[in-house]
Amino acid sequence: MSRLLHNSILDHIGKADMATQVESRDDAIATARKGGMSYVFEPVVLNWEDRATEWSGRPNRITIRIGVWDVATGKERSSSSERASSKWATFGGDHPQDLVPHVVKTFASRVFR
Repeated sequence: MSRLLHNSILDHIGKADMATQVESRDDAIATARKGGMSYVFEPVVLNWEDRATEWSGRPNRITIRIGVWDVATGKERSSSSERASSKWATFGGDHPQDLVPHVVKTFASRVFR
């Protein structure tokens, strides 16, 4: 998910760095500050429902919250929760991980319009 978010951000701005390790939010903001960055984007999976859609008829779902943190102040500038669901007839496809690109693209189009 981080790579998808990174690439979506790069589609709209000239420079974006991606973390090379897992950090707490405060550590990520401190690292970004040292690197001269302006914002930290923090994706969090809120809901992940991988169902046997092909026989249950219940769609797979995912909800991701993406927070945007101002590096200078350490305050959250904005956040957005994006959702996606699979089609009813998936025949084994459209798992939650397959929905992530749609969710990230939706987020980026809202933030960078």
